[in-house]
Amino acid sequence: MSAFSDKLKQLMEQQELTQSALAAKIWGRRMTDEGVDVARGRDRISVWASGLKSPTKEQLEMLAKALGVPSSDLE
Repeated sequence: MSAFSDKLKQLMEQQELTQSALAAKIWGRRMTDEGVDVARGRDRISVWASGLKSPTKEQLEMLAKALGVPSSDLE
């Protein structure tokens, strides 16, 4: 497990957000221009939370915005 995944899970727990709820905050409830729906978004968040992969810089910025924290808080 990585420091990033620990921080992500901690912030989600503090804000009482499920992976689906966080995905909806990031990508909306419908398909986005990049073709990401909430289910696929939830899968991405699951991979990040488990520490298997890290988000890209762009994804990190979107994640930080949805959580209401600076991206440096997640790094």
